[in-house]
Amino acid sequence: MPIYSYGTMVALGFFIAFMLILRRAKDLQISADFISDLFLVILISSIVGARLLYVLVNGAYFLRNPLEIIMVHHGGLILYGGVISAVAASYFFITKRGYAFYAIGDLFIPYLALGQAFGRMGCYLNGCCFGTVTDSACGVVFPLNSLPYQDHVEKGIIRLDSHFSLPVHPVQLYSALLDVIIFMVLLSVDRKKKLRGQTFWLYFILYPVKRFLMELLRDDTAAVFMSLTLYQVISAGLLVFGAAGYLIVTRSGNRRPEQA
Repeated sequence: MPIYSYGTMVALGFFIAFMLILRRAKDLQISADFISDLFLVILISSIVGARLLYVLVNGAYFLRNPLEIIMVHHGGLILYGGVISAVAASYFFITKRGYAFYAIGDLFIPYLALGQAFGRMGCYLNGCCFGTVTDSACGVVFPLNSLPYQDHVEKGIIRLDSHFSLPVHPVQLYSALLDVIIFMVLLSVDRKKKLRGQTFWLYFILYPVKRFLMELLRDDTAAVFMSLTLYQVISAGLLVFGAAGYLIVTRSGNRRPEQA
């Protein structure tokens, strides 16, 4: 039975995040059963949302190959779809269970960034989400017969007669490193914050900035608006959304409670 590197790293990221959240939740006197239930909601909703957005973006290909829609182990998850669906599902679950959304959101959001770092390492091992050609020492050559390249050729994103036998930026690893830095910043802010929701909204400021910049080095996405890729457009929108949310929370004076 084959073990796929991408799926393995995503699963590892979820597991490590879950164990670390459980440990912090105990200190905050939040039920372990609630955390487990919420994590299951996040796991399912994020994978469904991330895959759905990927399928929508590459609709023509999946209309021709409908069975590929469920082949998640081949890669093909768009983070933004997963984040949006997970936040929406979590909001309804958290409030229904009687917890304050920001209290739980602040607890979870740093570990989202950490989990994303593992996902990006999975992208590197899978060969997807590759960067532009570089002559720097950090350049990496991916095999032309790798599954992501074949998928991108079929979707019309790249051509096999292009430069993909040349070293490219390992954008996946750059992104993973920045995700770890975002995780550390969010964790530090969460331990010192005075207002609920600050950590949650700060993620939606830091991550879109990182993703926007990383798109400048990626070579697997096409421009859709004024030389911007789809993910840069989404990043710009989320940055405005996150900044507005952070400003509202800061002005609300919603003091941090001892418990959720």
